[in-house]
Amino acid sequence: MVSTRVSTKKIAGREPNAARIMASAIKCLQKYGPGKTTMEDIAVAAGVGRQTVYRTFPTRVALFEAIALHRLVSMRDQMKIKVDAYSTLEGALINGTIDVRAVARKDKLFMALVEAAGDRGLERYLLQPSPEVRDIMRFIWADIFARARTQGELRKDLSDMEIADWLRVVNFTLLLRDDLTTAEQKSLLRTFVLPALAPKT
Repeated sequence: MVSTRVSTKKIAGREPNAARIMASAIKCLQKYGPGKTTMEDIAVAAGVGRQTVYRTFPTRVALFEAIALHRLVSMRDQMKIKVDAYSTLEGALINGTIDVRAVARKDKLFMALVEAAGDRGLERYLLQPSPEVRDIMRFIWADIFARARTQGELRKDLSDMEIADWLRVVNFTLLLRDDLTTAEQKSLLRTFVLPALAPKT
């Protein structure tokens, strides 16, 4: 069993006000939405000056990404349970990916933050993630990978992190696509993802 844990210090930062600012920001975001929430709103709600907010989180993007990471951590164990429920790599990759997507989409604040991140912020969040995001994805899938290797279902020339990095991009891409039915998403996973991970013949 993989026991990767993401430190709350890494999520909240080292500033003593970080957790307070994040909690206040979440309340503001839930009230006003990402597009209308300002750093001034957050400072007032937290009872601190704007300079304190900016010293802790230099930009709105940095604050929003920290909150998105916090939400992702809160979903991590549930996502892992969904994936681990399948006895085969095929089941986990196809149905588990859809289940993970469903868990994420239920968190309306997480979705609002990802969708409001803007092109550069979103690209960085998805394609150049923090080590914490990468560790979360590896944690979710590592036990499935180990079992699949034992059962001869998975290539042995790829590391857990290499596969998890690729699945992260696949997962987040599907997360943001509303134009595909569940059946169409499963078809894409079965056609393009599963064969790429199967042992070479």
